[in-house]
Amino acid sequence: MDICDATYQFYGERVIRTLISQVADHPAVVRYQVNYKPNYYNSLSDNVHLQGGQYLFEIFYGDLNDLNHLFGLDYWSNRFYSWEDFPDVTATINESLCGEFYNFPRRTCACLPAVAILYSARIPS
Repeated sequence: MDICDATYQFYGERVIRTLISQVADHPAVVRYQVNYKPNYYNSLSDNVHLQGGQYLFEIFYGDLNDLNHLFGLDYWSNRFYSWEDFPDVTATINESLCGEFYNFPRRTCACLPAVAILYSARIPS
């Protein structure tokens, strides 16, 4: 399951909007909470790999030297010289690079709860 996929997010948002719209205006509802804690199941589809590389590119402002240095890729002889060569992190021995890479789906693909906020603004305090 690729929770970063635009189609997944589109249908996920539709489901959340439909569920909330059914109860949002009911007089018995004073509050509701949508817990969306996505689990990306360590999936590394081509889409996630590409977007994750872009995520790191933005964090490091496109500077591969900084990324290589910070994660010790020079030391481990894992240095890469272009963003197109960003390595597959599923079997890496560099856990710090892997951990930062997997921050991408946790941070960026968990955008669906924002839909609930749109509805919660309609319910009086």
